[in-house]
Amino acid sequence: MAQVALDTFGTISAVVPNAGIGRYGSVLDWSDDEINEMMRTNFEGTVHIVRACLPTMIGRQRGDVVIVSSVAGFRGEGMRPFMLVRSTLKWVLPVDSTAKCAKRE
Repeated sequence: MAQVALDTFGTISAVVPNAGIGRYGSVLDWSDDEINEMMRTNFEGTVHIVRACLPTMIGRQRGDVVIVSSVAGFRGEGMRPFMLVRSTLKWVLPVDSTAKCAKRE
């Protein structure tokens, strides 16, 4: 994905990793594979795309990483039932510290 952007536009000025899976329902009904797929997509997907874009940004000594999340991790998804895994994954990737760490890279 990062290489396609480089080939098309010649540089990467910003990255907004925003892919995710939002499954709803009781965690008791989910398989380990479903939970792992959600973790891989929501957490590892963000890390992988940021890692792919950073070399170009570092080389230019500029660029923006915008991490999108929700208040689901902070609030435990409010009053909605059956959101345990989704809310937990939102908390796993703290937006502020993730973006600050990427900037320091």
